[in-house]
Amino acid sequence: MDQYQCKKNKANAAGFFSPAGFTVIKGSVISDHVAPSFEIGSKFYYRIRNELIATGVIKDRVFQKDYEFASSTAAGAVVVGATISGRNAWAKITNEEYSK
Repeated sequence: MDQYQCKKNKANAAGFFSPAGFTVIKGSVISDHVAPSFEIGSKFYYRIRNELIATGVIKDRVFQKDYEFASSTAAGAVVVGATISGRNAWAKITNEEYSK
C-alpha cells in the first residue's frame, strides 16, 4: 500500500488511499493555525477539523487514531487548515524516504 505525506503549514501527516476515501494515520500532526479564509471559504472542512478536535480524535494537534475522510482533499484541508486540493496536499512517500 502506497503512503503519502503532507508537510505544509507546519503539519506533518501521513496517510493512504482507502476504500471510502483517504485515511490519515494515527500520530499525524495538523497545522498549528488555520488560514484566515478557511472558516469562510471552506466552512465544511473547517467544521470537520473543529469536530475532530472537540471529540478528541485530534488532541494537541495530533491524530489519536487513524481517521478516514471522504477524500484526499478533505484530509488535506483539515490537516493543513486551508483550502487545498488533495493532489497538492499529499506527496507519495518513496522507498528512500521509508528507509530513513
